[in-house]
Amino acid sequence: MCGYPLDEVYALKHILLRMSIRRIRKDLFRISQAELGGIAGVTQATVSRWEAGRLVPNLLELERIRAEAKRRGVRLKPDDFFIAKPSAAPTKEGVAA
Repeated sequence: MCGYPLDEVYALKHILLRMSIRRIRKDLFRISQAELGGIAGVTQATVSRWEAGRLVPNLLELERIRAEAKRRGVRLKPDDFFIAKPSAAPTKEGVAA
């Protein structure tokens, strides 16, 4: 399996990333999870796990997505991968302090 399991310290950042992956796939590329998996070098199930927040893509997988965007003429900025900036770090209970 690609990526790594989530940990509480990075939970909020990963929620934002999974929303961004789904938006890039559906709104910018207009492709299926299987097609994005082919681009990133992973399975459809892995893309599903990214979008569900159970895994996050590693840097190589993100770079493959960025390279495909460039090939398609889609300009991605860092904000496209992280659509919002958290105002505070999550606490152990999952609520921002």
